[in-house]
Amino acid sequence: MQCKPCTRCFKQNAPVFEPKKSSTYKPISKKHPLSKSFDCSLFGSGCSYSINYHSGQFSKGPVATETFTFDTSLRSPAAVTNLVFGCGTSNGGKFQPQVTGILGMDRRPTSLPQQLGASIKYRFSYCLSPTTASYVRFGDEAVIRGRNGQRTLIIEMRNKRSAVNYALPLMDLSIDGRRLGARFPEGIYIDSGSSLSLLETSVFVAVKNYLVSYFARFRDVESSTRYSLIPAHSRNKLAILREILSDLNTRTQLRTESKNKRSKKLGSEPAAINTDLFFQN
Repeated sequence: MQCKPCTRCFKQNAPVFEPKKSSTYKPISKKHPLSKSFDCSLFGSGCSYSINYHSGQFSKGPVATETFTFDTSLRSPAAVTNLVFGCGTSNGGKFQPQVTGILGMDRRPTSLPQQLGASIKYRFSYCLSPTTASYVRFGDEAVIRGRNGQRTLIIEMRNKRSAVNYALPLMDLSIDGRRLGARFPEGIYIDSGSSLSLLETSVFVAVKNYLVSYFARFRDVESSTRYSLIPAHSRNKLAILREILSDLNTRTQLRTESKNKRSKKLGSEPAAINTDLFFQN
């Protein structure tokens, strides 16, 4: 959360939090149970944090405890005392003006669900909507309702990423109705804070090869796009799927329309591609 005095802050609609005006704000020390997650001084001057995100955002500042009050479905707000949070005095990146900070919901001990712990039975759910108000539900409220509700279990993996992130048992993916036979031995990690979808090298190669083959049938579309020429190893085992599909789909639709205006040589097969993920229930 952005805090004063702010050496670098992004623009926000709400007033920036001022620790000096709060009677419940208290910097943590090396003796705090969560101090191992931060950079703490040996001389009692407190702890600090520094975090960078794949999408380009970053935040730095002191670590403290504070009382947070949340609106609830019970009409009366709920106050939670002594929550550990990062008081960001240097923040940057692309943020909407409605944003005042980033809420950690992963499996780290410093995240909100882990700090609330047994009081919410370590359970939460959310549905993020781009058009209407979104809610986070905790404890007994975090349930799946409706006849068509489906569940995908979170899997436990013996690696560092699984200790922090949520892994789902992804079985395969398909493009245009054709399953690629991709394998995900460690599942797939979900990250609602990133605008990119990333793939392991072997899966990226399968996606790339299918897209090159698919678009080769359109004679007015260059098969050597900037994506198909990217060597897998140069992406450090990661690749961007959404950008590939969006860009290639747009290019093909535009070129197909242009070609059809000049002649009828191109077939009537649509250029749009559907991508599906198959999860284990």
